[in-house]
Amino acid sequence: SMRVLFFQISIILLLFSLMPTAGSAQGFFSKNYYPSGVRFAPMPVIAYSPETDWNFGANVKMTWRFNRLDGWGWLKPQFTYSLNDQLRASLPWRLRFSNRWETRGKASYSDYNFLFFGIGNDQDPDAVEEYTYRYPEVEVNLLRLIRGSTWMGASYTFVDMDITETDPDGQLATGD
Repeated sequence: SMRVLFFQISIILLLFSLMPTAGSAQGFFSKNYYPSGVRFAPMPVIAYSPETDWNFGANVKMTWRFNRLDGWGWLKPQFTYSLNDQLRASLPWRLRFSNRWETRGKASYSDYNFLFFGIGNDQDPDAVEEYTYRYPEVEVNLLRLIRGSTWMGASYTFVDMDITETDPDGQLATGD
């Protein structure tokens, strides 16, 4: 509902307003502003939705610069757990090794409940069934700067969605 959405957005904006800031990305990674070392920016996560109930967790953004290679990078581990025993963990990253090479991607895992409303337009709107899935995912990109702001490279994505629980009399379990 709109009230829940408003509540989620309000919490997120409040948490972002409490985060430490480091200026613009260009200034943040310039040699004069950020010569070396690792910086941390932790952020708690609190959210609510009817499907998940309350979610609690944390995001931590770690940034650094390595001078010898003129590179920089960031990792942002994220973890949330809901009162409905739902779990989501993710590790997105971006690493610039030099002025021309970078890798970015993420590794994540979800064990979550969702609602299934059927397939097609002729479904009973009240016939909603809940299902649980496990979803490990890995995405890796290796990129090279060609010219200007044009990057080219290779990408690999692995996803293995496995539905682990369904309503025994529902459309997903019966194959309807």
